[in-house]
Amino acid sequence: MHTAQGGDEGCVRTRARTEWGWSEWSGRICGRADPRKVTVNFANAPDPTDNCSAKCDWVRFSVEGFAPGTYTATATQEGDGSFGYPRSFSVGGDGRGGFQGNHWYTGYNGAVIVTVDGVSGRADPPTS
Repeated sequence: MHTAQGGDEGCVRTRARTEWGWSEWSGRICGRADPRKVTVNFANAPDPTDNCSAKCDWVRFSVEGFAPGTYTATATQEGDGSFGYPRSFSVGGDGRGGFQGNHWYTGYNGAVIVTVDGVSGRADPPTS
């Protein structure tokens, strides 16, 4: 069943078809779409400043279950604070979107948290 975005509820009404025609509406079935989700992942990055205290990685993210449109993502890292530069991206008609380019990078230990429209995803950078 189609919903505007993940986490929304959708319902259908039911009735029976017999040899004499359709019955009265007799029931209603409701369900909730999977919740919206933000996934954080990483890609190898060079250390352009020799300042990485751990392995340097580009921060990438994807979303699922969002209504189509343009969103802004922010990122923080435990122990290091905000990345400071929000990232705009688009979500298509299938509810998916994200950013797989080179915008944010990390060279520190501590989980990276990406937040989009109040929904957060987090992941620890790889150590090797």
